[in-house]
Amino acid sequence: MGLEFMPAIASCFSTQESVNKINMKVNKFLNDTNLDNYGSTKKFKSKHDINPLFKNLTSTALSGLDNDLVQTKLSDDKQSLTPVDLNFDNILYHNSNAHFLDFEDFGWDDPVNIFGFFLHHDKTIGFSYENKSTLISYYLDKMKPDINFKLRLKSILTLGGVLWLSTYLLAMTEEKIKVRKFSDVNFDVEKYLDLRIQKFKSKLDELNNRNENLASLVG
Repeated sequence: MGLEFMPAIASCFSTQESVNKINMKVNKFLNDTNLDNYGSTKKFKSKHDINPLFKNLTSTALSGLDNDLVQTKLSDDKQSLTPVDLNFDNILYHNSNAHFLDFEDFGWDDPVNIFGFFLHHDKTIGFSYENKSTLISYYLDKMKPDINFKLRLKSILTLGGVLWLSTYLLAMTEEKIKVRKFSDVNFDVEKYLDLRIQKFKSKLDELNNRNENLASLVG
């Protein structure tokens, strides 16, 4: 009997599922009544109009996508097994071979998701636009994508950044702060929040940089 695998942790089998995930994280941030207890998040909230910001970013990511494609769940034959948490910390390169680590979130997913996740991961900061462009070209050459695949890829190359922004917001909620406090007796909450805010700003600047539009590289 063959092995059976579950969907990957945080898998999204339609673009709408990705949008729903973003909205869930944003809403958790906006509904957190403890944010004003910390100077950094109180100031952050006063400077950023979060709801319209995310509506605009999401709308931009979905532009050019037919609503049916946004809503339709990816068929089983188009899904692939993925380790999910793909970043430079989880890759060992030895004797011209790449070895991938960390499979705790492993499972079925849309193959475009891991690519968008990787290119927007905060551990790829410093990975140049030129290198990302080369990687996208190589990926397209190997995948031989149809038009629907290309459209989903273009969407996730923008939407992946929006997902990371929403993840930084979620990380600032009391729910996540409590987890950090529990696991680290020396936890510095203001330092932790300042870092998430800085990551948020850096990612937002990247998404607003018209000269480094990853989605435009898909063609």
